[in-house]
Amino acid sequence: MLYVTGSPAFAQTEARRSSQDIDDPIEGSWICKIDRIGQGDSFTALTSFAAGGVIVATGSMDKVDPISLVYGSWKRTGSNRVAVTIYFFLFDPIGNPVGMLKTNEAFLLNGRNQLLGAGSSFVCDVEGQNCSNHGTEALIAITGKRIQP
Repeated sequence: MLYVTGSPAFAQTEARRSSQDIDDPIEGSWICKIDRIGQGDSFTALTSFAAGGVIVATGSMDKVDPISLVYGSWKRTGSNRVAVTIYFFLFDPIGNPVGMLKTNEAFLLNGRNQLLGAGSSFVCDVEGQNCSNHGTEALIAITGKRIQP
């Protein structure tokens, strides 16, 4: 996850936020752009963070790549920082579950309505166990904007 957390954008945001004492809320819904670094493409996701640490999401590629809705947990790890673990089912072409994808993500809230993130994915068995990483092909970068009511 060093790809984004070590980036100049994270460093600039960190310097700008260091003088602020108030953490921005993550709770709410976001439109996120997911860049799949190793695959050279991107897609859009709708992501919702609920109080108590629940995250749900769906993506614009979910019907192209047959997957389930995304479910997971989040927690604060520091000032305007959030760690996330999500899982979703992977299906074969006729709809049988063949495994899960697990993604660990780290987010930095860049003000109340913007976030930056990075993550790495792992392919697991159907029970979410025995996970293996696929190196740089599994890296993602995330930018998000809060959906305003």
